[in-house]
Order: sequence, then structure tokens, then C-alpha cells
Amino acid sequence: METIENKVTGMVAELEAAWNAADGSRFAAPFAEDADFIHVLGGRGRGRASIADAHSRLFETIYRDSRVSFRLDSQRTIGPTVVALLEQQLSFQLDGRSQSMTCRPTLVLERRDDALAIVLMHNTRVAETAADARDLTAHPFAPR
Repeated sequence: METIENKVTGMVAELEAAWNAADGSRFAAPFAEDADFIHVLGGRGRGRASIADAHSRLFETIYRDSRVSFRLDSQRTIGPTVVALLEQQLSFQLDGRSQSMTCRPTLVLERRDDALAIVLMHNTRVAETAADARDLTAHPFAPR
């Protein structure tokens, strides 16, 4: 029987493969029908169809030809729920210049029979420098 850790690792690998194939529907497939997605700018998508549509538009625009890599940092099982912390590296072009972004997505997964479904993905951008976090310079966790 496949372990929960192996299932989560496989799901993370599938998210990465779907992103790198620029396939919004495939990216959204592991999400529950009623899932929530909080993106790096704090907006919220509701439902698998909305997540698929938003990612399809991203792959046609700002993240065209982008590459992402995900690494499972840790996971914790809490009853029927699994919380997975990821590290994400995203490379893309903006106005003809190479850009990169480091994020820390959190996945909340619900065990459903023998499968897992993402019920929430919250993607948080890492501020690389204090200038990136200028609006939060007084925050105790702000980069120094």
C-alpha cells in the first residue's frame, strides 16, 4: 500500500509536471471540486474550474514558457487532513528579462477513500531582500 508521504510526493511531482507542460486543467486536477487557491498576490480562486481557468490564462500570459520546481519540505497528518509545506522556485520572462521568484506554498489535503485531494493551496512569495518587503519593515519576521 502506498504511504501518505509517497502520495503527497507524487501529487507535488504532478503539479510541477503540469505547470511545466503549461496545462491549467492538469494542474487543477488534484484539487477538490470546491478547493480554494490563494495566489502570491493574495487573491482567491474558488473551485477546481476556476483554478484551471486562472492557470490556463497565466500560462498564456505572464507565465508563458515559465518553469517551476517544487520540493516537499515537510508534511503533517492531522486526522483525515494532511498539511504539506513546499518550497517553490519559479523562473519566467517579464518584459524580455529573466525573472525568478521563490515561494512557500502550503497545501491542505483531505484524505478521500484511498486518495488525496487538495482543498486549499496558499502560495506565499518569499521576500528576497528588505526592499522587497518594504511595506513590512516593522514586522518582526521581515528580512533584515
